[in-house]
Amino acid sequence: MSSDKERRLRLARGISVLTAVGVVGLSGMLIALFPSPGQQPSPALMLGLVSNALFSGALTAIIFNTLASREAEQQMDVILERVLRQVFMPIRSVLDVGAIGHYRFVTHLTAPAADDPHPEYAVQLIRLAYTRRTLPAQVSMVCIASMDDRAADPYADPDRYLMRWQIEEHLMPDDRAMFAPGSLTVDGEEVSCSVRPKMVREMRICEYVYQIPRHLRRSSSNRVEIAVATRKYIMDAHVIIKVVLFANVTDAEFYCTLDGSVACDRLSVAANVAGLGPRGESSVGSTYSDLHRGLAAHAHYRYPLQAGSSITFYLDRKERGRIGSEAGA
Repeated sequence: MSSDKERRLRLARGISVLTAVGVVGLSGMLIALFPSPGQQPSPALMLGLVSNALFSGALTAIIFNTLASREAEQQMDVILERVLRQVFMPIRSVLDVGAIGHYRFVTHLTAPAADDPHPEYAVQLIRLAYTRRTLPAQVSMVCIASMDDRAADPYADPDRYLMRWQIEEHLMPDDRAMFAPGSLTVDGEEVSCSVRPKMVREMRICEYVYQIPRHLRRSSSNRVEIAVATRKYIMDAHVIIKVVLFANVTDAEFYCTLDGSVACDRLSVAANVAGLGPRGESSVGSTYSDLHRGLAAHAHYRYPLQAGSSITFYLDRKERGRIGSEAGA
């Protein structure tokens, strides 16, 4: 079977020959239309007829060759699509088995109380929910006092770690004013936890360990809902809230809302996502119009996303450092 490059080369050669024939025909037509002085009409007429035939034939052949080439390319696209579906759809189904679905990340920022010991940090409320295959007997949420991306690598196992969060190095991860899991609900039943502070490679880490009852692990999947209160440094002019998926997700929604006390002038969202298969419906941007001050943004995806995809919310604040009831008035 000839390669695509060989087919294209043959097509180019054929069109070149036909083009040459067409040029010869066109030249003959011009000679016939503008005969030289003393030339007999009959030879000029014959030359015109032959030239016209050559030109018309070459032009028609070029058009049909082009159409045939396009039809061949379309047929090849259809065949490739069918082959890729037959090959990759089984792989896709395997990926979907381990993927999580109905992923919902909702976060809200508000100013801390007037007597809060950390007034430079806004209160960030997070609600995370998704459906996944049955949970193991023990799962964890972990808070790491390090902003180095590599610090979270040992906790990337999506089966064991339901959530991982990073705070600044000088903060205490076991301080519930900095990171406090409010609840873990599995299939509507709340599960209690034990707290395990520890040091790993000079990093302070706090692990919240949950023992999943046996009766919650009997079904083929679990609906997990997590509520967490944490803090976000808000004194900069530009603040970033980033969410990274550490498992494949079949569909996902992300929401960010801001209280007026945060004194944010603009909230925007950007996505760095990689899909599993054809891209489907998606929506990214402000949730409300400028008439509502644009204090809410979202990102929706109705097609599977690969692990490592990320959504980033950007907060722009003109009044750097101002936060609280006065700033939001």
